Amino acid sequence: MAISRILSPGPLTGSSLTPASMATCMSQPEHLFVYGTLRSEIGAGPARYLQEWARCIGPGRAQGQLYSVGDYPGMLPASAEDEWVWGEVYRIEEAASLYRLLDAYEGCDGSSPVPHEYSRGCVEVELAGGRRLMAACYWYAWPVIGLERIVSGDYVGWRQQK
Repeated sequence: MAISRILSPGPLTGSSLTPASMATCMSQPEHLFVYGTLRSEIGAGPARYLQEWARCIGPGRAQGQLYSVGDYPGMLPASAEDEWVWGEVYRIEEAASLYRLLDAYEGCDGSSPVPHEYSRGCVEVELAGGRRLMAACYWYAWPVIGLERIVSGDYVGWRQQK
């Protein structure tokens, strides 16, 4: 099973990914993992730009914890290997335009107030069939004390049950 993590310099123990793939993901992310309101089943905010500037390559999962932050979710790193967040993976075709728009939507661009609620980083994602790749994602950066944890890791399914 793939184990995803917030990537920082250091060894990728247990992963087939390299420091070079980490650097590429941080500087020129080719893929994007979405787990909340940008998923195609919800399509909120700038999700329509994903259809224009990216191509969905399918469902995926990343190791993490998911929390309800009101009308949207936030993903944090997992504290155990069996914690997964479910979402979709997109191959980015117009990176500069798309990430500029998404950074503003997620409140982590230069004009957003600090501290930012989200930060763009990288995560290792496992696709159906077991293929693994690096993808950009938006990590939740604020404290989660008092927030509801979405134990299933599936925001769309959780929202449908509400």
